[in-house]
Amino acid sequence: MEEEIHSECQCFLNEATMALDKPIPLQALAQARSLIVNPSTSEATISSLFQTLCHSLQTYHHPLSLCHILSLLAAIVSHHPALSHSIFHAICSFSLHLHNTSARTVANALSVLASIAESDQTLVSSLAELSEGTFLSLCFQTNVPVRHWLLLNATRLQVRPHLLLMLLLGFTKDPYPYVRGVALDGLVALCKSSVVGDRALLESCYCCAVELLYDMEDSVRSAAVRAVSQWGQLLVASNDNNNRDWSDSLFVQICSMVIDMSMKVRIEAFNALGAFSMVSEAILVQTLSKKVLSTMKEKTYPSLSSLKLVEMPASSVAGAFVHGLEDEFYEFLSTLIDTDASVRSAARKVLQVAKLNDITTFKLAIDSLLENLETYPQDEAAIFSVLFSIGQCHGNFVVGIIERVSDEIERSSNGNLGFDSGRVAALLVLAIAVPLSHEERTPSIPRTIFSYAVTLLGRISHALGNVVDQNTLLAYLSHCSSSTVVSPAEFYFKKEMPSLVLMKCNLSRAMLVMSNNANEELPSPAEMQLQDLNVSVSGIHFQRTSAPIKLPATLVDQQSEVQNDLIKLLELVLEKLKVMWQLIQLGCTGEVLKTLRSWKEQLAKCTSGSSTGVLDFVSQCMRVVKLLAKIWPRINSPRKLSYARTGDLGLLLEKLDRILKGLSYRFIGMSKQEELFVLELILVHYMLRLATVEACNDLTTFGKLFSTLPRVELIYEEMAVEPSDFVSELKSLLHEIGSPTDGPFYSPSMFQKSVKIFSLKQFIFCGELKYIKAELDIPNNDIESPFHFVSGLPVGIQLEITLYNISRENRLWLRLVVDAVLTEFVFLDLGQYEGNNEIRKFTFLSPFYRTPKANSFTVRVCLGMECLSEDSHLFGSSGGGPKKDLVYLCKEKEVCFSQCVRKSEL
Repeated sequence: MEEEIHSECQCFLNEATMALDKPIPLQALAQARSLIVNPSTSEATISSLFQTLCHSLQTYHHPLSLCHILSLLAAIVSHHPALSHSIFHAICSFSLHLHNTSARTVANALSVLASIAESDQTLVSSLAELSEGTFLSLCFQTNVPVRHWLLLNATRLQVRPHLLLMLLLGFTKDPYPYVRGVALDGLVALCKSSVVGDRALLESCYCCAVELLYDMEDSVRSAAVRAVSQWGQLLVASNDNNNRDWSDSLFVQICSMVIDMSMKVRIEAFNALGAFSMVSEAILVQTLSKKVLSTMKEKTYPSLSSLKLVEMPASSVAGAFVHGLEDEFYEFLSTLIDTDASVRSAARKVLQVAKLNDITTFKLAIDSLLENLETYPQDEAAIFSVLFSIGQCHGNFVVGIIERVSDEIERSSNGNLGFDSGRVAALLVLAIAVPLSHEERTPSIPRTIFSYAVTLLGRISHALGNVVDQNTLLAYLSHCSSSTVVSPAEFYFKKEMPSLVLMKCNLSRAMLVMSNNANEELPSPAEMQLQDLNVSVSGIHFQRTSAPIKLPATLVDQQSEVQNDLIKLLELVLEKLKVMWQLIQLGCTGEVLKTLRSWKEQLAKCTSGSSTGVLDFVSQCMRVVKLLAKIWPRINSPRKLSYARTGDLGLLLEKLDRILKGLSYRFIGMSKQEELFVLELILVHYMLRLATVEACNDLTTFGKLFSTLPRVELIYEEMAVEPSDFVSELKSLLHEIGSPTDGPFYSPSMFQKSVKIFSLKQFIFCGELKYIKAELDIPNNDIESPFHFVSGLPVGIQLEITLYNISRENRLWLRLVVDAVLTEFVFLDLGQYEGNNEIRKFTFLSPFYRTPKANSFTVRVCLGMECLSEDSHLFGSSGGGPKKDLVYLCKEKEVCFSQCVRKSEL
């Protein structure tokens, strides 16, 4: 087998070498890589492959294929170190003849050479001789991503420090911000080398960094703060006299950045201030007061550089540490959504005893707790307990907030209440604590709020179990909600309660399935009703009995109610999938897969009715998340997986691609929100492909990523909303990488970092989704009763076909495959068959022409639909087959054939 693959691979490469301006076929590249990484491949095969690649390297002209060849040579070095010297010198020879080659190709060659030299220190001197001239040549070309990469990797490429320092100083003036930023970071890295012995040079570097403190880009200003700190400390140390004054001047310079608009810049400034070992007491006192002290009003500090004599007012340090403490509180709040449960718990304990002195800070704290609840619903009980304590201590602030969000708590326009929202439940807990407030003259909370809270008695009493028992809480809520006059609103609320309770039981049961152990026995809906309400319409306490509560049949049996419950349940699943993605990034693959299995079992019990399209949509989304859970660790931590398991990454990505195509093309009636949800998942899929080392500048996927992003931006524009952080980050990344026309230049880690920003969207289903699907049946055929055939002659296959939600405009194809090497396509003309778009059933006799020379064989049959949208890609079939990608509508069916005559035919 090895010899066959090697022979076929060499044949491909040799043919490609003859067509010097065309890309090497992907099949040849894949076969070559499989031989290289396989530990069983013989040395002779590897040596032969090395010779072929070296020859291709010297004669090939296509830039993308040259990048692939360099990647394969790097892979040989990684798996067969004995060839490192030979490969290094071969690439060196190649690099000397790259006058007309693209800058990206040259940079790729330098990258491979640097990697080889890092693994074999004897080659470092050879790298230095070659790389410096090439480095200079590339730096002054127009390719910005290459220039950025060169400055980032200058030390690896053995560029002399004196030369590098001059280059970095020059590139701090570069028009592209990420080039200016990396140049500043390069200066920071050089500041402790022997090259900075000259004082004039020190001042030049310091002044350059000071100028960029006022750059338009946050990232550049952050880098400038680091550079000012490092080079400024060197200047202070170089001055034998007035060391304290110089240190004060530098401290004042950096203090001016603690009020920057960017938090990243402010954090860098405080990190720099923390490194000072010598500052005047007067300055430190001023940093603790926003009011300028009388002794500091007229005082100024000179610049450290004699090149630019600028006086800095001492007042610029006023309140610097106070600003930091304010930032600390806001940062302190960010820990409420930390991935570590113990960190979140500690943050809540601090808030529980904190006294918040103004309404702005109070609202910020409450919003952060609500975000904690939205992100981590499992923290609900602890969050409710904290909110109850905060409500007791800040009654006046709570009343102000409740007045502003009363519409959110009150029933909506159709008469339903939103009690299933965790946010609304949290606000109710906050509100019911106000009568217990320690503050004087606290305004009252509307009585209806306490009535609403009664319906969540079980949920609230569970959270406040360490403060009050359920009976006492019921008595308290009943007392606060009692009134001699029953308002129309209260009457309507109580009249509609049974219907609302039924909906709540259904959704709460689903919530328990999602949050509890899958094997844990769940309470029945009637038991949950007793737990959550435990109160009748008149407010009298229910006694638990074995007999379930009977709700009015007219409310339970209405189909619209059932469908509404199902839709809300499915929206709840989508909401929970957002949490699943966060758990995937934390490496909790086993827990995610277990939870998804439990959800799948629960959804299988749901009756779909007219909401079958929505149910299918959510089921497919769950399959996507399941695949992401399997793919993510293989990309993010590939070294932790065994060699035997890494090979299935490609299969998982292909499966993900098929499911996402189904989400794109098999649903009719998607809203813009739903389409945006799917498109962002498709972007994630492309980025995961490009994040794999095996992708190695996959131009096809890169092109798809470039063409899909504008569609996403257009939908955001049509919806009049700002793009998500993920889309904005991806747009910036693609701008940094550059156009795919002459081959992308990136590292897989760039896409891994961007994918981590992705967050699944939440939305409400706006219309009725219809799911396109098909059923295939082959009557009277199995392995014991095969169809008869004569080798070399065509056969007919009788198929019973049922189509759902497919119009005559759709182009359907039967795919018939034998042994994965022989494929035929047969077009279905729907105009010949009766039926409507919702369901069409007919019998079709499909021909299969190329019967093999064998006693028996099996044909795998599947029905696919051609993707006819403008952005779909060419399928690549020859002859009369489909011209665009196919999305398959049913599972494959096997049709058995034999040359032996069946007994029924005798």
